[in-house]
Parts: sequence; structure tokens; C-alpha cells
Amino acid sequence: MDLLAEQRRERKRRVLDTARRLIEERGYEAVSMRELARESRVSVPTLYKLFGDKNALLLRAVESQFVALLNLIDRAHMEDGLELLLALPEGCAREILRTRKYSRSVIGVFAGSGQVPGVSDVVARALSKEFQVALEKMQAANQLQPWVDPRVLSERLATHQTMVCLEWAGGHLTSEGLRAAMDYGACMMLMGVTRGAATETVKRRAREAQSAAAVRWPGTKPKKRSDSPTPKKKARANR
Repeated sequence: MDLLAEQRRERKRRVLDTARRLIEERGYEAVSMRELARESRVSVPTLYKLFGDKNALLLRAVESQFVALLNLIDRAHMEDGLELLLALPEGCAREILRTRKYSRSVIGVFAGSGQVPGVSDVVARALSKEFQVALEKMQAANQLQPWVDPRVLSERLATHQTMVCLEWAGGHLTSEGLRAAMDYGACMMLMGVTRGAATETVKRRAREAQSAAAVRWPGTKPKKRSDSPTPKKKARANR
């Protein structure tokens, strides 16, 4: 490989690693290009030459981390399409919670009024491709109804996952709820289009995830269950 090209690749890797670290420590809005250049040991003009503006840099940082996340999922031992599909939400949730400060900051940027165009699209598109591979495996193994279009269903599954991320970033889902909601949504979509043993698997997974997947709306408190009778119940019992 050309030495100059390798040096350029190394600078990009160093900048992206530094960007993710600074965003996790301080939040996206607090990180300046000048500070990022200094921490990455490159000049400001070099930073702009490599990535363009700050929003383009964020896009690359998110994309590279998401690609790395997908590569962590061990596909080699997953011949079963359904197993692969269900591993994707689980892997995403695990990585988001491992880097929760960074993830909240990045999700907040593309969810708020100062949205960076393309961030959510990058994540959804990459995840959709992975879902499509899994769905095509399911169809080939007769786990999926033949009329289902894997491309369309994969897009809906990916969109659901990004919406769950927004709910979590907004404080409407706990850490357990994030995992559960990703799993629950995927299983509910699959329930009506799977076949045979695959249907029973998604039903079981949906039942297991259902309680934890509940959204906590602002101003609401979890209901407390009590086995002791209320005053009205006591009065009726004494009649």
C-alpha cells in the first residue's frame, strides 16, 4: 500500500477515535474543531480536508462505530436466519449501553432541533442491510412466508430499532427496557409472517420482553402492585 495513503488512513482513524472520546466526555455540542485538531495531533486545515465540517465528521464517527459494532456479531456460527436476526437488536443494545454517554449525545444531536442530516439514515441503512441478509436466510430455510419481501421488512425492522434508541435517549426506557423493546418490536413484526418453529420462538421472546419493553411517559410513575385489600374492598368484604 502507498505510504501516503496509509498515513492518511491512520490520521483518519486517530481523529475518529479522538472525536468519539471527546463526544463521550463532553457531548457533541461542546467539542470544537480546533480542540479536536489539537487532541488528534493534526492541523485544523488538515481536519477539514479529511472530513469537511463538524457534521460530516460526526457522520463518519457514527458510521465507523456502527460498522465496528456489526463486525462484533459472530456470524460464523449463525447459519440459522432467525438466530442471526435476533442477534442484531441484542448486539446494538449491548453496544449502546457500553458507550451510553457517547450514544446519548449522538442520538440527541440527530433527534433534536439541531439535527445532523444523515446520521439516523446511516445507522438505519446499515442495519437494514443486515436484517435483509437474515430474512433472506429465513426465507430460504422456510422460516418465513414466501410472499414476504425481505427488503421491505428489513427497512421496517431497522426503523423500529432507531425509534427505540430515541425513546431510550429521551429517558423513556431503562437500560433493560432498551434491550427488551428492541427484541419485542422485532418479534412482534415477525410473529405474523414466520412459519413453524420460528413462530413459536418469536412468540416466546416477545412474551419474555413484554413487561420490560413498556415506555415510561413523562409524569407517570410505575404502578405498585399490592396484595393487601383497599378500604373499598374491605368494606365490600364486611357486608
